[in-house]
Amino acid sequence: MSETQKSKTQSLINDCFIQMVEDSSLSHTHIVDLIKTLGINRNTFYYYYSGKYDVAVCIFLRDLADLLLATVPSECLVNLPISDSPHSTQGLPYWTHIETGAHELDMSAFVKALGRTMRTKPRFYRMLFNPSEREFYQALESIWREAISQDLHFILGGRYMPEETKRLLVSLQAQAVNSLCWYFAYHEDDVEALCDDRINPFSNIMQEAVSRAVQEHPVNRILRRATR
Repeated sequence: MSETQKSKTQSLINDCFIQMVEDSSLSHTHIVDLIKTLGINRNTFYYYYSGKYDVAVCIFLRDLADLLLATVPSECLVNLPISDSPHSTQGLPYWTHIETGAHELDMSAFVKALGRTMRTKPRFYRMLFNPSEREFYQALESIWREAISQDLHFILGGRYMPEETKRLLVSLQAQAVNSLCWYFAYHEDDVEALCDDRINPFSNIMQEAVSRAVQEHPVNRILRRATR
């Protein structure tokens, strides 16, 4: 199969999946029905995806990548890792790394891209980010954690933080990113106002809060050892 044919087949799968989710929900979308609708075999579907959550994540990440590529300089983009799999998201930008100080980052461009991503397919994303779709949320959280861990490492800049605290902050921020997606998906009319720095200077509030806390509450490594 040529690359053009592969791309066309994957686009057909994606389009059919979007329609099925919009017509019902992610929970009620089943791959066996998609395969039957498209008239393809199971091997064809599983060549591209491992299951329905994989399709959902792929569509979301590709839409997000399009917004990031259009609005953020390439040197400030963080890309998904390259692997031997045929997955079309590998190598795509999915995060930003914009330094504003020695240990400070600005993720407002990323937050704005999230909001505008939700507006590309409003009904589809409302279905995906329904709080009941826990497996989808967990799949995204696992993707965000690596980038968030790298951001935290940069913000710390060699300063000590207990591993337990790091795990907590990474988990909380991964959940917060998903919560942003939920809010943008269910409050579509708010997106442009929230993306306007003139009236809403809070797009970077998560990174600012972490940076400020690290500066104001240093942890004594020796004291930590003494408490064990």
